[in-house]
Amino acid sequence: MKTPVCAGTGFKEGKMIVLYPFFRFLIFLSEFLMAVIFIQVIFSWLLSFGVLDLRNQMTRQIAEVLHKITAPFYAVAYKILPPMGGLDFAPLVLWFVLMLFQRVLWKIIVGL
Repeated sequence: MKTPVCAGTGFKEGKMIVLYPFFRFLIFLSEFLMAVIFIQVIFSWLLSFGVLDLRNQMTRQIAEVLHKITAPFYAVAYKILPPMGGLDFAPLVLWFVLMLFQRVLWKIIVGL
């Protein structure tokens, strides 16, 4: 007798109940982190070009929150990447790692 497969997911019925929400949550977290990285990059450009100023309390608070969210992930990237002068490739590397992570999760979801 064949094990029923849940429509559109590739999951066998017993595994889907436990694993699918967990993998979807991991994908959500990676998408959230990608959005924060994008916002931080745009924010840093606005600071560099003088559009925003860190003397403004709200701007400073936003910068601190973005830094607290991304700093642990950037720390790992800074250990791997050599110094590049004034260029910071850590957000780009982290973005590609998160995209790869999402792709692997989707392959696992489809394969279960």
